[in-house]
Amino acid sequence: MARPYNEIEMIHGLTGELKQAGLNYIVLDVGGVEYRVMVPLDQKKQPKAGEKIHVFTHLNVREGGADLFGFFNEDGLELFELLISV
Repeated sequence: MARPYNEIEMIHGLTGELKQAGLNYIVLDVGGVEYRVMVPLDQKKQPKAGEKIHVFTHLNVREGGADLFGFFNEDGLELFELLISV
């Protein structure tokens, strides 16, 4: 789904090597820069350290900091963005 220019995210996705996976986050190495991305990890498709993966992302900037949320498919990202827009 195409979005209007003013709704386009600064970081739409990241591709890189998975360095670490926690209960609700991953650490992704993208060209030597490591990003901590909050993700809903599904036990059936949990990635393993060393795998090259892609996540679709939503950057949430707030007064106290910024959070990067990631999803393994674009449908998950679109659903998340729909839910937070309500």
